[in-house]
Amino acid sequence: MLLAEESIKRVISDFVGLNLGDPRRTRRVVDTVRRLAYKSDASFPDAMGSERAIEGAYRLMNSPFVDFSKIHDGHCSATVRRAIESGDVLAIHDTSTCKFIHADPEEIGYLPTGKAGFLLHACLLVDLNNWRRPLGVPHVEILARPQRSRSGTRRNKTRGGDTAKWNKSEFERWKRGVNNVEELLVDCANVIHVSDREADAYELLAHMTKTGTRFVTRARHNRRARDTNAADDQAWSSLSEILTGAEGRIEREVAISSVKLKTAPRAAAANPPRDARTAVLSFSSAQVELQCPNHRKKDLPKSIRLNVVHVFEVDPPKGETAIKWTLYTTEPVETIADIEKVVDIYRTRWLIEEFFKALKTGCIYQKREFESRKALLVLLALSIPIACELLWIRSRARTDPTAPATDVFTPTQIEVVRNLSDRTVGPEPTAREVLWALAGMGGHIKSNGEPGWQILGRAYRDLLAYEAVWDLAQKSKNPKPPNL
Repeated sequence: MLLAEESIKRVISDFVGLNLGDPRRTRRVVDTVRRLAYKSDASFPDAMGSERAIEGAYRLMNSPFVDFSKIHDGHCSATVRRAIESGDVLAIHDTSTCKFIHADPEEIGYLPTGKAGFLLHACLLVDLNNWRRPLGVPHVEILARPQRSRSGTRRNKTRGGDTAKWNKSEFERWKRGVNNVEELLVDCANVIHVSDREADAYELLAHMTKTGTRFVTRARHNRRARDTNAADDQAWSSLSEILTGAEGRIEREVAISSVKLKTAPRAAAANPPRDARTAVLSFSSAQVELQCPNHRKKDLPKSIRLNVVHVFEVDPPKGETAIKWTLYTTEPVETIADIEKVVDIYRTRWLIEEFFKALKTGCIYQKREFESRKALLVLLALSIPIACELLWIRSRARTDPTAPATDVFTPTQIEVVRNLSDRTVGPEPTAREVLWALAGMGGHIKSNGEPGWQILGRAYRDLLAYEAVWDLAQKSKNPKPPNL
């Protein structure tokens, strides 16, 4: 997917002030990012455009004076500034697998399949007030496993003492991410951390509760719990029993995205496949006390108190698994508005999944055929701001359907789409209206749901070419007078 000039300017602004020991390196970073942003889904040589630029970029990737943290620092600092200016942000945490089928796992790291790759843990900041605009990724952690699973298959993973140390380190990435972001955003007025079920660990919940960290986390385990309004001597039951007795306080129709069939049995069981649909969801809330599991560390509190929002689908379609979420939160859940806010905060979590898609598909990060981990990480630092900009372009139209098209597209681009798309574009179109018309130019079929990254990338590439021709045509109609 190609970016317009205004988008490219926003991307490279994160790198202009880098201190890499030599201003020529900074200029090379800016030039490389500009070329990658302009042709984010082209092969690396095609994106660079010339032999000189290719050689310069390769030297940059392998320079001993350049690494991931030095490059990422610029984007991190710019992201923190944007977050402080906003004052109200969501910090969305998640982990994705990066696969490099061309690389040597001894150099890159091992995935459970035995192939080359690593886990990418990231935190995406989102502006809570400004239609959930992505602000950037201030925290990134790479977890590369030093050895393969016992047989290199999902069925026979290394267990027990063989992986105890690195499995513990891998899980603690959630706590490290929260702590790092809290430290970076100490001057930001309001920060709420959002995470999915993998972050449901008593240690992490207790830590965030103790430090006063605000969060919304989806529950994974049916923990021992009791209602905080009950008597002190009330027997402990389970969280599910407490929530079963909670009355639904509101119902709402919500668009549910599709889920593809996972190849890994565990992942398939946790997230069964489904078609996109509009579901009627019922929301209820409770205030609970969670009991510390018996097998946990003795220095953990015996119990913690949290608010809970329970979301369940009313009358799911035949053959479909009912939607069911249990959300732990520090946010109030006393009123209907409180409950709706918590649910909307959690639903914003899909943005980080879209960020990973923008990185892998929009920027074709996994297809960049660098063979060293260092070069791949430098490339990752260069690609993250580009992926954020790609995400911004699409999420603007999806998150706020009434936003004006001029927030995302230039007047010329809107005029080109109006004339070339077979989908109607009105006199004062919204961003979503133009985006869907653009997707139609890329071959999108409305019945297939939201347009994907590949279709939008193909259509946007054509749009920029049409825009250039359009500008030349307009200039030919009004030629400059000859110099006298």
